[in-house]
Amino acid sequence: MSLFRCRLRSSILALMVTWCATACLPDGARTGSLSPHQSKKQTRRVVCLFSDSRMPFQRAQAQFLNLLDAQDADHELVMEDAQGSSSQQFNQIEALLAAPPAVLLLQPTDLQSISPSLTNLKNAGTRIIIVDPPSKVKSSSEIEAIFACDPREIGRTAAKIALNALSNRAGDRGDPIPKGRILEIRGTDESAWSSAVHAGFAEGLTPNTSIILVHDTPADWTSANVQPRYAEALRLQKSIDVVFAHDDFLAQAAHFAATATGTRDDTLIIGINGFAGAEGGLEMMRRNEIDATIQRPFLVDAAWQHLRQPPTSNPTTEAQVKPLAIVPSDLDQSAVLDSNQSKSSPDK
Repeated sequence: MSLFRCRLRSSILALMVTWCATACLPDGARTGSLSPHQSKKQTRRVVCLFSDSRMPFQRAQAQFLNLLDAQDADHELVMEDAQGSSSQQFNQIEALLAAPPAVLLLQPTDLQSISPSLTNLKNAGTRIIIVDPPSKVKSSSEIEAIFACDPREIGRTAAKIALNALSNRAGDRGDPIPKGRILEIRGTDESAWSSAVHAGFAEGLTPNTSIILVHDTPADWTSANVQPRYAEALRLQKSIDVVFAHDDFLAQAAHFAATATGTRDDTLIIGINGFAGAEGGLEMMRRNEIDATIQRPFLVDAAWQHLRQPPTSNPTTEAQVKPLAIVPSDLDQSAVLDSNQSKSSPDK
């Protein structure tokens, strides 16, 4: 059934409302800062440096880490955020040298610029684990483990969803070839992760020259910015067949913008994250607000499990976990899908 016509007529009750319902609120409804769990006294300090917690996904990862920390009597979690600034993350890592932690969980903004500091931390006894990097990370002596989900693959997955939906629509209409005009809504222009997603998306669209990315705009991870961006794109392009947003909340805002202009029924909307819970992307699909999402693995659960094990002299552990495309027909598998935890074995 075409995603353009299948507006998910039945609503499936979520099996459980997880912590995602509060961790993953859109901008303007934040649950709090990235603060450590204050009540515990631990012997081994774990520092997590986020690259940019303006991204809802990183805020959800932070909430999940707090949950894991609360269940762990042997570690004390401290979290900091670079707000997308490479220089700020460099300063944060340099500051750690005064009192090196037992473990550093790092979401790098620019790995090359901080490599010397990581070497110093490693020499001081810190175990370094890279989590969810925006690009391929090479194994090195200072990095103990890498847990990744390739953002280019996320973009390619979104392209496959768009191409399949447009092909189905062409078949329904009796058109000889699928055609379409696509609006892409990024997080920010400066985000290395968004740039990698865009590159994968453009690569995935390349085989079909009649399906065109006609407009590409940032929303600064802010839902309120989507409506004027959508209106401007529609004014310039006259019609939009697909919206691909780099976050489910941005995709939801595109739904409201398209509804307001009377174009929603003819527009496929794809998001990213696929959170469970009342405010998550899966429920947005069940409410017909978005048509598809790409579920990302949290990865911090796998990283936390790794740091609980003693270090070894083995080469860098590398785990690449694939994103998961979710379309309306997949929602019947809610018992499996209502979680971003790393359920399946990663590709090593």
